[in-house]
Order: sequence, then C-alpha cells, then structure tokens
Amino acid sequence: RIIRILEEVYAQEEYSDYQLHVSGHSLGGALSQVFAFELAGSGRFDKYPMAYPVTCLSFASPPVGDETYSEAFQRLETLGWLRHFRFSNQGDPVPVTLPQLKQSGLNLHFKKNTEETEICYCADHNFLNQYLNINILDPIYFHMVETYMEKLDE
Repeated sequence: RIIRILEEVYAQEEYSDYQLHVSGHSLGGALSQVFAFELAGSGRFDKYPMAYPVTCLSFASPPVGDETYSEAFQRLETLGWLRHFRFSNQGDPVPVTLPQLKQSGLNLHFKKNTEETEICYCADHNFLNQYLNINILDPIYFHMVETYMEKLDE
C-alpha cells in the first residue's frame, strides 16, 4: 500500500521532483533498510528520476540480510539507486545482534565518551566489544534514540 501511495504522490507534478528518504530506529531501522532496498530495486519509480537514489537513514538497526542480500544491496548502491547511512553507538548491542547476518551501508559509529566518529563501509563491530561497553546502570542508554540525537548534535 505504501508503494502505491508513493506512486500517486510522484505522479502529481508538484511532487515529482521530491527526493525519497526513509528512516527508522532499531527494528524500524531494519525495516527502513528493507523498504529502501525494495523501492530502489523494484524499478517502479524509474519514471520519477528524482526518487533516486532512495536514501535510507537507519539508527541502531540490527543487521537484516545474509551475504547474498548484502551483495545485492551494494549493487544498488554502486548503480546510484540506493544510499544508506547507518548510525551506531559504541555500547549499543542491537547493531551486533544476529551475527549470522551482515550490516549494509556506510556506518557512522559514535565512540563512547569522545567526539570521534568512525566512518566505514559495512563495518560489523565486535559483538563482545559492544557488550563490554554497555552502561550497567542504564543498559539501554546507548540504544535510545535520544542518545543518537545527542551524538548527532555534538
């Protein structure tokens, strides 16, 4: 249904030049990746060139695909149809859950207690390192959307 609504929006001349962005946090971040992948690879928006690249901004997202999915995702990025910025915090265990799956996109990894940000493509951060950096007094602190917004403001 969402794709049909987007097609109706893009069919209206006043909106045909809008860029397409999707975003989500945690499970919503995972869903935004899958949705962006589907939109970019479906070909349904080929007649609306401003829809490309589909840009995904995901925060604290668990990985969503295996090696085959990751390769297809990277192909769409190489073609310029898809762009994915993935944000993760050191100490947030969610992005390293499901170690059998692969992360996608350009990762902006916020380091704990520093302004340093690690920027790399498809980096899967060490599961043990993420868990060792959890705040034991507030174990979900580094996963909260508010913490991500604070890091973006720094």
